[in-house]
Amino acid sequence: MRLRWAWEQRRRRATELAARHPEAAAVLTFYQEVAGFQQILATRPEAPAGVVEARRHRRTVALDGAARRLEGLLDVVSRAAPAPMAEVAWLLRTGPAEVREALLAQYLTGETPGGDEEVRRWLLARSFLQPYAAREVDGRGGTPGATAGAEAGDLHPARVCPRCGSAPLVGVLSDTGREEGAFHLICSLCGEPWRYPRLVCTLCGEERAGARTYFQADAFPHLRLDCCGTCGGYLKVTDLRRQALAVPDADDLASLTLDLWAQGQGYTKVEPNLAGL
Repeated sequence: MRLRWAWEQRRRRATELAARHPEAAAVLTFYQEVAGFQQILATRPEAPAGVVEARRHRRTVALDGAARRLEGLLDVVSRAAPAPMAEVAWLLRTGPAEVREALLAQYLTGETPGGDEEVRRWLLARSFLQPYAAREVDGRGGTPGATAGAEAGDLHPARVCPRCGSAPLVGVLSDTGREEGAFHLICSLCGEPWRYPRLVCTLCGEERAGARTYFQADAFPHLRLDCCGTCGGYLKVTDLRRQALAVPDADDLASLTLDLWAQGQGYTKVEPNLAGL
């Protein structure tokens, strides 16, 4: 099972979803622009090494020239993003290079911050580092064997990515050669999938029967929200058995109405998407 960042597939899916869900067209267009820039970063020979290990151990790594390349992403975001994110990107783009360097270091060494502006800055750093992390786990410097069990179909109970230690962005249900309805979490940074127990909360580890509630909407029959009554966390899950063409992170952005509903009920998402929800 390979659900790491596939740039062209993500952009195509976003185009389809924008036509089907005009209420999400603006954020999906923004997502397409970011994915296009990420594709360029992923294929360039010059790339910082050690992003995965740095994030895993919450330490800094030499990012030679990265602050300069980050300027390109900030240009894209300031042009294509909805106003709040565009403003944050412009301030970073026009500010000192030291601030951009510090932002990348803060992402590698820290956790999701509080406050809307801080979260947007953090999401920009994550978007910039995603293609480098994905490139490493695809065989150019990741930790060998770290997810061998997950990819072979064995359960991996970790609530964070076994590769880089980041939180999952989404969950995925699919049929595999070994199991029907296998459940995987997808890393928010490197895109690594790992198998996880279906009935265990991905935020607090709650596994008591009846502690979790599931919500679906007619507009998105292949998506559901897994909500935990113990910690108040929730995860959006894509069922590839019901929609094989779904791209989990794109479909996540197309269904922001589900996030708005969940957060209006007092639930908190395990990890925010590019829209900050």
